[in-house]
Amino acid sequence: MRIVAAQSAEHDYTLPPDTLAAIAAYFTALPRTRGFGNGRAARQLFQEMTQRQAQRLAEVAEASTDDLRRIAPEDVPVAGVEPV
Repeated sequence: MRIVAAQSAEHDYTLPPDTLAAIAAYFTALPRTRGFGNGRAARQLFQEMTQRQAQRLAEVAEASTDDLRRIAPEDVPVAGVEPV
């Protein structure tokens, strides 16, 4: 969680409480298989969230600065489910 929060702050994204709860649920459900790495998993999650946010906002006619900075709970993937 701290790594994702640090990357978000570094790239000027905000993580509201409901998004933080979704991230916590993601990490709780994430299988800890051989080769699992906390840092790698966090960086991959951050990248996936920003890609999902960009796809979501591509359909918004006029996204505000707040929209562009905010990572929403729906931008957090479900652990163990391949991205769409």
